[in-house]
Amino acid sequence: MRISQKLILAFSLVVLLVAAVGAVCLHQLHKVAIPLDKDIPETARAIGETSHLDGLAQLIRYYDEVLTQSARNYVFTQDKKWERRYRDVEPKLDETIKEAVARGDEKDREFFSSVDKANLALVEMEYEAIELANDEQAEKAIKILESHEYWNQKRVYEQGLRDYVHRKGARYDEALEASTCQIELANSQTRNLIRTSTLMFLIFVIIALTLSMVVGLAIFKSISRPLTALKAAAAKVGTGKLGTRIEISSNDEIGDLALSFNRMAEGLENTTTSVVPTNQVLIKLLLQQMGLEVTIAADGNETVQEALAREFDLIFMDIQMPHMNGYEATRVLRSKGLTTPIVALTAHAMKGDDEKCFEAGCDDYLAKPLDRRQLLEKLRKHLPVVNRTVG
Repeated sequence: MRISQKLILAFSLVVLLVAAVGAVCLHQLHKVAIPLDKDIPETARAIGETSHLDGLAQLIRYYDEVLTQSARNYVFTQDKKWERRYRDVEPKLDETIKEAVARGDEKDREFFSSVDKANLALVEMEYEAIELANDEQAEKAIKILESHEYWNQKRVYEQGLRDYVHRKGARYDEALEASTCQIELANSQTRNLIRTSTLMFLIFVIIALTLSMVVGLAIFKSISRPLTALKAAAAKVGTGKLGTRIEISSNDEIGDLALSFNRMAEGLENTTTSVVPTNQVLIKLLLQQMGLEVTIAADGNETVQEALAREFDLIFMDIQMPHMNGYEATRVLRSKGLTTPIVALTAHAMKGDDEKCFEAGCDDYLAKPLDRRQLLEKLRKHLPVVNRTVG
C-alpha cells in the first residue's frame, strides 16, 4: 500500500470516528429534547386549556348577571338604556356559551350544554317581558321574571356553572400535579441522559484517540523503520561497505527507494571492483620503479590474511575494497597486535576523512589519485631503510 493511501486510510478512520461520535451525541441530544418538546408542552397546553375554559365560565356568569339586571331594571323603570344594554350583551353571552361547548371535553360539553339550554329559555322569557314592558304591560312582565319557571331555569343555569367549576378545580389540581410530575420526570431523565451522554462521549473520545494513536504509530513505524534502515545502509556504503543491501519488501515509495538504493550500491560495488585492480597496478608500478618489492591483495579478507602471514615493512591499505573495506581490515590487524605502519588510500579528500583513518588504526593516509611526490614523502617517512620489502 502506498504511503498516500495509508494516510488517506488513517484520515478516513479518524473522520468515521468523529462522525460516529457526532451521531451518538445527536441521538442523545434528541432524547434529551423529547421531554422538552413533547411532555412538558402538552401538560402546559392542558393547563392553559383548563384556564381558558375557566375564563369563559366566569364570563358567562358575568354576562348572565348583566342580562338579568338589565331585563329587571327595564321592566321596572322602562328606561331604554337597559333594553339597549340587554340587546347588546345577549349575543355575546350566546357566543361565549357556544365557544365553551366547542372547546370543552365531553363532560364539559354536558355542563355547558345544560347552561346553553337554560339560557335559551331565560332569554326567551326575558325578551317576552321586555316586549310586554314596551306595550305598557309592566305587571305581566314582572310576573314572568318572578315566575317559578323563570327561577327554575335560573337554578339549572347556575347548577351547570357550579358543576363545571367544581370539576374544573379538580381537573386543574390534577393537571397541576401531572405537570409537576412531568417536569420532575423530565428533569430526572434529562440529568440521566446528560450523564450517559457525557460518559459515552468520553468513551468514544478515548477510543478515537487510542485508535488514532495506534494507526498513527503503525504508519510512523512503517515509514520510520525503513528510513532508519536506509540511513544506516547509506552510512555503511559511505564507509566503503559496498556490499550493503536493504531488505525492504514493502510496495510503497520507501520500497521503491530501497530498490533504487540496492541497485546503486550494486553498481558502485561493480565499479569499485573493476577500478581497484587498476589502482593496484598503478601503485605497484610506481613502487617497483623505486626498487621496492610489492605484494598485491585482491580484497580486504586477503589483505588481512597476507599481513598476518608475512612480515611487511609498510602496508598501503585501500579503503574501498570489496568484501571488507580498509577501515575494517585495519581494525582487525590492530586487534591482532600488528604494529606495521599502515597508510590509507582513500578516494575521499574531505575534512574529517583523515580522522576516520586514524580512528581505524592507520598511521597516515593518501588521497587518490596518487601524487608521485606525496607518495615519496610517505615512503621516506615510514621506511627508514630503502630496498626493504614493501607491501
